[in-house]
Amino acid sequence: MKFHEHEFTESPNNSHNKHCQNLVLAESQPIVFKPLLAQIKKTFVRVSLCSSYQELVNKCNQESPDILILGTLPEVNSLEIYRKCRSKWSQVPIILLVNQPVVNEFFQSWAIKQGITNVVSSYPQEFEQLRTTIENVTQAKGKPIQIEKIALPPVPPLEEIFSIPMPVVTVPETMELSDALEALSQLTEYSKRYFGPLVVGNYWKKAHSSVVETHPWLNQWSVDYWGKIEYLPNCPESQEVTSDRLHSLQVWTKAFLQECQRVIVDFPQLLQKKHLSPQIDRLISFSIKR
Repeated sequence: MKFHEHEFTESPNNSHNKHCQNLVLAESQPIVFKPLLAQIKKTFVRVSLCSSYQELVNKCNQESPDILILGTLPEVNSLEIYRKCRSKWSQVPIILLVNQPVVNEFFQSWAIKQGITNVVSSYPQEFEQLRTTIENVTQAKGKPIQIEKIALPPVPPLEEIFSIPMPVVTVPETMELSDALEALSQLTEYSKRYFGPLVVGNYWKKAHSSVVETHPWLNQWSVDYWGKIEYLPNCPESQEVTSDRLHSLQVWTKAFLQECQRVIVDFPQLLQKKHLSPQIDRLISFSIKR
């Protein structure tokens, strides 16, 4: 069993953080972890690099870390790893890395509400976010590590933030084109609250590219980088979506939600509980069942 261990001798710059004896960075992408390690070693005594989930489990079982910095590991969702780590090492502060230059404020607040210490950018130019968070966690010199959340306004439960007073109604058996377009637009706007417009647009475009070959009717649909979805032919309000075409929309929606699940594992279930509209329920039902 091999760990990528990086040990650094103490210097004047890191002497005030010497009580942080075991900092673990879980990240598989060299383009991310190399500049982070170069920066971390300037301030903190020791850091261990784990590039797979199994390495991380073995390392933490061997010696519980003082702080865990959780980035991207192959074939495992970061939030799912967090949940597993939280159940095994409940007292370890966990900092989540996101591969974006700017962290979405709502997602950051939501993640902290789940127990994550902070969400910071993995971009080298934003390293100050990570350094400050680590120092906030370790500022009580010589005392046991305490989880210190970054100061943010109180975050109400998600149910209150996104409470939409819509009655629960039976999902319709048929759908018109205009209703389908409106449902996709509503789903897009709701998703932007979690991920931001550019990310949502990218998710829709990526999902479209992955399924359009096997569902050619989707060639008549387009989505821009901001997530605006359009049906390219004229959209007569009375035109009904056939069962085959509805299935194509459901497959596209499922592929979109799978992209969202890379960040929020239970995002389809969250949408289902909200009952945003009968048409949206119809589109996402394919994702929930399979």
